[in-house]
Amino acid sequence: MDQTNPRSALFGDRNRVGANLGNARQHEETTQTLMEEQNNEAIGMLSSKVDMLKQLSIDIGKETSSQNKFLDEMDNEMGSTSNLMAGTMKQLNTMLKSGGSKHMCYLVVFIFFFFLLVW
Repeated sequence: MDQTNPRSALFGDRNRVGANLGNARQHEETTQTLMEEQNNEAIGMLSSKVDMLKQLSIDIGKETSSQNKFLDEMDNEMGSTSNLMAGTMKQLNTMLKSGGSKHMCYLVVFIFFFFLLVW
């Protein structure tokens, strides 16, 4: 017959509890090591994505500066063209007020030939 201590049967053997406790600690350490490795991989991927976003934002900043310079140049050219057009309109008004219908005929013929040439 198996003579086991009732206490041992109820609470388990101390030797087996110690072995189970050692296995639990080893399992916990292994789990912790795996989680740290996963965290390190995630940190590495996150770092590379942050670097990529940083470079992208720098490129966007450079492109924005370039486009702003282009728009400023275009604005200056449009301003000078607008001034030139205003001067031309003043001269046309002066010519129309001073001359008779002869100047108007020349203007119509010139515009007709200009459009014919462009077309």
